[in-house]
Amino acid sequence: MVALVNIDEACQVAVRFHIEAIPTMVLFKKGRTIRTLVGVHSEQELTEVLEGVLEP
Repeated sequence: MVALVNIDEACQVAVRFHIEAIPTMVLFKKGRTIRTLVGVHSEQELTEVLEGVLEP
């Protein structure tokens, strides 16, 4: 599942997940945060991160 959250409208989400900069991507596995990416990343970097956390 992918969700886009406007933290100006849902500031409690930013507080809960300690988001201090935009953009921030938080990856979860079984309800737990497994990786947080802050800032702009290349398509290659994002692909590598996602391939590293997705199950085959």
